[in-house]
Amino acid sequence: MSATTLVALVLGGLSSMQEAAVLELDHFFIHVERGAPEAAALTQAGFTISADTSHHTGQGTASLSMFFDNAYIELLWVTDATELRAADPDLARRLLSPEGEYAPLGVGLRVETAGDILPFETRSYRADWMLPGTTLEFATTKRLEPAVFIVPDGMAWTDITAGLPSLTTVFPHGNGVATITALRFQSPSQEAPSEAFDHLVREGVIDFKPGNATLVEIELDGGQAGAIADLRPTLPVVIQY
Repeated sequence: MSATTLVALVLGGLSSMQEAAVLELDHFFIHVERGAPEAAALTQAGFTISADTSHHTGQGTASLSMFFDNAYIELLWVTDATELRAADPDLARRLLSPEGEYAPLGVGLRVETAGDILPFETRSYRADWMLPGTTLEFATTKRLEPAVFIVPDGMAWTDITAGLPSLTTVFPHGNGVATITALRFQSPSQEAPSEAFDHLVREGVIDFKPGNATLVEIELDGGQAGAIADLRPTLPVVIQY
């Protein structure tokens, strides 16, 4: 057997063992004012918001969440700007810059099969609030795209809720919704998309269309009820269910 053939067999074996990761929505965040007064608009639209605030120790942020069976929505605010800048300058720029300079949104993804290779380059991020030995993997995205990051095993929504009753049964929404079925982002950016954002659009994880302003359209339960909750101008969000 020639050396060339041997190398080809080895590389082929490695590629068959490590597949490109299939990503799916885990959660996404919307930057809000301290204490999330914007939550009132969601409550008025028939959604249930968690009563407990999550404090992200070492990151200078906190949040309230809205739970669904397959993912969740996080209302995220800054509690300590100095701590946030020290922990993650990139996230700090997104959350602390004047309105309109960055999309105030972030998409958290989970890997369908552990050990698969991520389909785009990332940087590792760790803070005290995270499980020991875990990191978030942040992709490089453009200013007017949402932040994109990979959630580690053990912190993914499917891991957290494994073995539990349906979250929308325990914390039901008044309008009866249960699952997030699509995310559609609108952006005024004229730049070519980042590698990560382009990949997510091509793979159908999220959808995108150009527009005059930053907006996220959230589809719940396939939009079968034919209802719309337009939360503008309180939040750059339109929910279809």
